Amino acid sequence: NAIEYSKPIFGQFSASATLRDPDTWIPFLRMLERKRRARVSVASVLLYEEHIAGTFEGEFVAFLQ
Repeated sequence: NAIEYSKPIFGQFSASATLRDPDTWIPFLRMLERKRRARVSVASVLLYEEHIAGTFEGEFVAFLQ
């Protein structure tokens, strides 16, 4: 996982996240169904006053009970 803050945030901000590789979504769902857990890589961006204030890239694990 990697996080970077490029400027301070002093008010309202927005965040968006996307898959680092959209082609991994279907295999992720198949693995989740088959093994009841799967891993996916996500990239996120924090926007403040229409400028990038920070980024995050990391892996998340989903579990089915």
